[in-house]
Amino acid sequence: MTRLTKRQIASLKGRLESRAAALQTEIAEDVQRSSAAPYALIAGSVSDAGDAAVGDLLKDVQHAELERDAGELFEVGVALQLIEDGGYGICRDCGRNIDSRRLEAQPAARRCLDCQERRERLYRSADLPQL
Repeated sequence: MTRLTKRQIASLKGRLESRAAALQTEIAEDVQRSSAAPYALIAGSVSDAGDAAVGDLLKDVQHAELERDAGELFEVGVALQLIEDGGYGICRDCGRNIDSRRLEAQPAARRCLDCQERRERLYRSADLPQL
């Protein structure tokens, strides 16, 4: 695989910067929305166990969305830093160039497809509950 051209890197950098800005906006809006909708408004003036469960579920979903967006923002930030440092597009596991098609599809990718697939096979059951 060949190294990315300066033009490709500039294009991907622009996409990463746009995504970072969008994520920052989404996170700010989610935080504002979650603090503007306290449980009492969700549950109503007379709440029961069902209302409490719905309120908890909504809070959990909002928290998961914030966590996902924050994680993606971190990954985008790492990619932007790698561009600045000159290490963008190099697999963190094997040191080979990441295929440009992979970076076009996932600009924040830090692993080549082979290493990413290997990692997913290795860790795919790590988070699953066990009996």
